Amino acid sequence: MRKILTERLRKETRKEHAHTEGMMNAKMMFSDDYDLDCYTKHLAHLYKAHCLVSEIIKRHKHILPTDQVLPADRSEHIKQDLLNLNKSLLISEFKLKHYSDFSSLPGLIGLIYVVKGSELGGNIIGKQIEKHRKRWHVKPAIFYKTTPQDTLMQDWKTWCNHVNAIAHESNAFIDQTINSAKMAFNLFTHPEKFGEFTTKQVI
Repeated sequence: MRKILTERLRKETRKEHAHTEGMMNAKMMFSDDYDLDCYTKHLAHLYKAHCLVSEIIKRHKHILPTDQVLPADRSEHIKQDLLNLNKSLLISEFKLKHYSDFSSLPGLIGLIYVVKGSELGGNIIGKQIEKHRKRWHVKPAIFYKTTPQDTLMQDWKTWCNHVNAIAHESNAFIDQTINSAKMAFNLFTHPEKFGEFTTKQVI
């Protein structure tokens, strides 16, 4: 099975991956000082990014030759977590303003690569969030609900195999996919660059 695309994606987006973790205060989540306010703001930020991702994929998934590479839409999970934390929380409505980088096959694969990869890191964070939530006395997480690591790793390997099977091995295709993945990391750190958000009061 060809692995050239996913291997290059992993190696050539390390800088963007580390930057995103820093911007999202991932290390702070492992501190006893991490509080509910920080967590709520984190979820609100993630909600914006996942809403954008969901809309982009919905518009362009017809490009994909197989649905087996599609990630689960988890924006509703984040929304429910937010509502469980605060019944009057401001929930964002949005419209896309910049997504052309993801409107081709390599562009969409690059975006999905970041989403699928985040599930692995999210599982580690989920174990820590579970400890915090017990201390905060709030409902169990839906978005950061942990999954057996073996299950996640097998799902990741299967996804990589599907992607490597449908991808072109030309340098142009691979380079475009890598650039898209880097752009996707930027979407997660700065969703306001890719969408216009308004808010409404949820009672």
